[in-house]
Amino acid sequence: LGLYVLIGMTVDDVARWRGLVAAAMTGAMVNVALGLLQIGLGGPYLVPLSQNIDAKLDLAGEAAANLPTGLFNHPNAPPLFLLRVIVFLVVAAATGFGPSRRRAPWLAALLVPALIVLEATYAKGVYAWLAIGVGFLMLPRKLDPYRLGLPGSNVVGVTLGGSVFFPLTALKGV
Repeated sequence: LGLYVLIGMTVDDVARWRGLVAAAMTGAMVNVALGLLQIGLGGPYLVPLSQNIDAKLDLAGEAAANLPTGLFNHPNAPPLFLLRVIVFLVVAAATGFGPSRRRAPWLAALLVPALIVLEATYAKGVYAWLAIGVGFLMLPRKLDPYRLGLPGSNVVGVTLGGSVFFPLTALKGV
């Protein structure tokens, strides 16, 4: 919360927003580049890996190999980090951010390796959230007043309900 307040107080013009986005994209692309190396070469892993990484399964139910972790210690962390980055890049590549669409091909070129790393992590839940996020962003602009209506409340309700229900069932041993 403090970070959001700090950003809201200090980022007050377009140049600073562009700088903030450029810094965030640079950090994200470092993780993506490291993830691509880990997929292709089986390393390097710059942080000690989690002990339960051997339990990670691919989409076929087999033990996964050469999982990208980037600068994280488990392959579930990069997809959660890349979720926001990929949604941003999808919107950026689709719209070009303004009347001049010259940036769109460059942003799409950043999107492709990020999607490769995301696919190689086998994070099935993030695939679903990415589809939901991009789906909401692709709604026609005339539906803007209703974006957080029924679909938004369903997503929030399911998320909050699940975060309450599943710990309770674990406590009861159900």
